[in-house]
Amino acid sequence: MWGETTSGSKSAIDLKPKAAGKLLARAKSVLFILGSDLNEYPPKTIKKIIKKANSIIVETGSAKASDIGIEANSRYGIVEVVDLLCSDDGWRGRYDYIVFVGVPYHIESRMLSGLRLCNVGSTITLNRRHQQYADFSFPNILRPKFWEKSLKEIAKNMQ
Repeated sequence: MWGETTSGSKSAIDLKPKAAGKLLARAKSVLFILGSDLNEYPPKTIKKIIKKANSIIVETGSAKASDIGIEANSRYGIVEVVDLLCSDDGWRGRYDYIVFVGVPYHIESRMLSGLRLCNVGSTITLNRRHQQYADFSFPNILRPKFWEKSLKEIAKNMQ
């Protein structure tokens, strides 16, 4: 249905909402990358997740984080973010987790594939479609209500 055939020896670990909430809550530094499909996510839940994490927020392209009450720390093009994470010493290896929210599936897939080659923190995607190149990804979730429930569980477990 969605996704690609995994190539290489490593594929994403299924993201368990309870465990993801605890991982993000314990992390010292989390980078949230917000993409143009941010409006497809439940705004209150995403806002809670971001607020509870010790995070830096990067908004890309046409993402409108301010529309849902999220204030981004900076704004970059999507390719620039990958370049900074891979080549800039101020960015590389600085984050425990890099979390993708609202980045279009096909672009997110290429970004995650590129980041695998760099020494960055673990990557997590909150997309409801499985991303093989992430370190942690939901399996394909067909029902949006189940996906929203999983996101709420992540927020709930970030205590």
